[in-house]
Amino acid sequence: MADFNFLRRPKAEISPQQLAPPSNQTSPYYIHPNENPSLVLVSPLLDGSNYHCWARAMRMALLSKNKLKFIDGSISPLASTDPLFPIELQSRFSQSDIFRIADLQEEIFSLKQGDLSISEYFTQLKILWDELTNLRPIKSCTCGSVDSARTYRDEDYVLRFLKGLNDQFTSVKSQIMLLDPLPSINRVFSLVLQQERELSLASNSKILLAKRPPRSGFKPSGNYTQQKICTYCGKPRHTEENCYRKHGFPPGFKFHNSSAAVNNLTTQDSGLLKKLLLHH
Repeated sequence: MADFNFLRRPKAEISPQQLAPPSNQTSPYYIHPNENPSLVLVSPLLDGSNYHCWARAMRMALLSKNKLKFIDGSISPLASTDPLFPIELQSRFSQSDIFRIADLQEEIFSLKQGDLSISEYFTQLKILWDELTNLRPIKSCTCGSVDSARTYRDEDYVLRFLKGLNDQFTSVKSQIMLLDPLPSINRVFSLVLQQERELSLASNSKILLAKRPPRSGFKPSGNYTQQKICTYCGKPRHTEENCYRKHGFPPGFKFHNSSAAVNNLTTQDSGLLKKLLLHH
């Protein structure tokens, strides 16, 4: 999910009443006819590795559409009594759906990383968490229990995220769970993402070493030599190009048996005899 922490919150906030009416094109509430929820503001999309260039492009896109004030906190949230507040839509569709809540809880607890990257896995969890929060928001009160409820909910996010990771992240998962208090979910996501990058670099290094050509002094093993078979004499451990029986034995070659020596001498003597006959 997109994280807009790269935008600094200004000191002074603007109330909606201080802005131009929504029908005025200079108002941040004005929506151009070509704008719709499926409009892509930035390309390429955020994939986890291009955050800095994506954040810069997103800031420029929001600024050009006069919507940056909604993100950086310049505009204070609408009160429920404000005329711009969609009270009618809220009263129609904001009723809690107990069946959807049950499905969301089951999806959250059954979701595992599997073949997903850390960014993809976290994004899917974040979507489920946000929908569940919309159906079951933490209501404000004056007793001070809201902070405790939010703390427990944030810890549940961290635990659920860590428990769904693959086994290769066991080390970093154990180290994080030993911390007291637990870090925020965004901090935990950042730590695990760094671990994923380190594991990826180590894996790529092993692949490059495996593809490196052998050194010039490399000698094949005995098994590799025994796999060679000469097509001329049918003997193993050499090829026809190096076959002594076809091209002749080198001088001083030591034979393992007497029959090979006799055959070699016969071949050499016949060669000398032919040379003598040619000279005479």
